[in-house]
Amino acid sequence: MVKVKVADYCNRGVRRSEPKTKQKTIWLEDPDSEEVNDFVKKQVELTESVLKKCETREKLHDKLTKFYDYPKFGAPFRECG
Repeated sequence: MVKVKVADYCNRGVRRSEPKTKQKTIWLEDPDSEEVNDFVKKQVELTESVLKKCETREKLHDKLTKFYDYPKFGAPFRECG
């Protein structure tokens, strides 16, 4: 593994200049942390509160569904057995 020097990396106002391999995890990069879960829950609540007021939400949903609802094909493969 190549060690990369990160110059003046700023995490919540704390400046760091240590090798990337030794940096502490940035809070949003840890999907299992309580802080990230709280953040995501709050974002979902905010998004839902805005979308509930959206008069065209159902139309938008239908239109997006129409765009993505088409036959999908994968690459050909040989089935053995």
